[in-house]
Amino acid sequence: WSLLASATGELVFDNVKIPNGNILPNKDGLAAPLGCLDSARYGITWGAIGAAMDCYDTALRYAKERIQFGKPIASFQLQQKKLAEMITEITKAQFLTWRLGVLRNEGRATTAQISMCKRNNVDMALKIAREATKDLPSIQSIIDMDNKDEFYGIDVSQVDLPEVKPLDAAQIQYTSGTTGFPKGAVLHHLGLINNARLCANRVEIGRDDVWLNFMPMFHTSGCALALLGCVQKRGKLILIKFFDPPKVNALTEQEKGTTFFGVPTMLIALLDSHEVSPVDYSSVKIAISGGSMVAPELVRRVKNTVDCSFSTVYGQTETSPVLTQTFPDDSEEDICNTVGQPLPNKDIAILDPQTSEVLPLDTIGEICSRGYCNKLRYNDNPEATKATIGEDGWLHTGDLGSMDERGYVKITGRLKEMIIRGGENLFPAEIENTLLEHPAIAEVAVVGIPDPKWGEIVGCFIRPVDGTEPKIAELIAHCRQYLSPVKTPTKWMFVEEWPLTGSGKIQKFNLLENFEQGAYQEETA
Repeated sequence: WSLLASATGELVFDNVKIPNGNILPNKDGLAAPLGCLDSARYGITWGAIGAAMDCYDTALRYAKERIQFGKPIASFQLQQKKLAEMITEITKAQFLTWRLGVLRNEGRATTAQISMCKRNNVDMALKIAREATKDLPSIQSIIDMDNKDEFYGIDVSQVDLPEVKPLDAAQIQYTSGTTGFPKGAVLHHLGLINNARLCANRVEIGRDDVWLNFMPMFHTSGCALALLGCVQKRGKLILIKFFDPPKVNALTEQEKGTTFFGVPTMLIALLDSHEVSPVDYSSVKIAISGGSMVAPELVRRVKNTVDCSFSTVYGQTETSPVLTQTFPDDSEEDICNTVGQPLPNKDIAILDPQTSEVLPLDTIGEICSRGYCNKLRYNDNPEATKATIGEDGWLHTGDLGSMDERGYVKITGRLKEMIIRGGENLFPAEIENTLLEHPAIAEVAVVGIPDPKWGEIVGCFIRPVDGTEPKIAELIAHCRQYLSPVKTPTKWMFVEEWPLTGSGKIQKFNLLENFEQGAYQEETA
């Protein structure tokens, strides 16, 4: 058979012209025939081709890295020649597969031909992969997954694995750093595995579900809650390397995603992108959010736009991470205004921050956790460990909230973020949720600003909805409909973007520091 290429970019294989629509140039000037990747059309598995292309990319990258100044240019030319040979072999395999697809589509391909083509492509991919990575010490082995002896480890050197117990340390997970410098929480296997499973159980994840995981893998919601939860329920996990709202929306439609978890800022970005470029959300069954306060307006917006259930979770890195969660069939009132009931097999208490005594129902205090999910310690920080875990085993979360007679928990804010104005305790979450009901406000953060008369006053940072310019007098009037005068913000600032943690949470301490340094202009009524 023969392969021809014309100056116009047309390709002819075995006397068959490949349509231009099936050719995609890449940045290196090479062309890949997309027609051969259409498995739905031709019904053939193309994993070997993808593996071969990945190997080419790896080889190209490492070849470029091995070039050093002062070495003969011939070295580079030889490497480029080897890469050219590799891509030629890949292209042959691709076009052989494409041609077979045409034959099969016309009913002219036999089972023997198909099997031979698949086997040839696998052998080609293995040959290229081993050639491209032979000098890379980090690559221990390349295995043909169709070869059962290789796949199941026969004739593979044995590695002595350590004996691991449930309460042994599994990872050092750094906190988000929303209120200060992150600390390394040492988490154990028992907590991570069970917490992810019980969280997935609560939202009824099953093996038919498709979980789009766009949370960072350095965050417990990404590497523990989503990954371990989905794997234990035998669902399909889509790992998304970088959170890009239009691309995530497109993947949700393409992969028929049923579940995803995102912090509020991420969900807002997805919905904003959907308004500009609508996608089909019909496959989505439930959206999960937490990590920071989930405003009632956001819950309603997700339910109305995506037409799915919504589950609010509450927890922190130190608790592996989820403590409480709403059920898919909870009322809108409970989903919007509570963080649900505790997950099974753990204790949650509302304690007096001063005396550590258990407070009555519906009384605001510090939320504390006891049970299997709590961290072992902070890494190399015994002082912080002692400050958060008492002798009675209660882990002090630093969050303020209350619990009703059903066991549903409400969050009112961080203990460190509570604003004390003239001796009266004000909770930022209440003020933020009220402001988010205003149609011109996309996101808001409320902080306490030092004041010589009152001790602290309420400062409000606002990102308006694109294309709107809300008036301060209008916002004050909105607050006064629902809040007392002392809870109504005194200082107002507009922001275009937030100082965020790596997991997408607003760093309020940075807002305050930037304000005090004159980075934000105060708006007046």
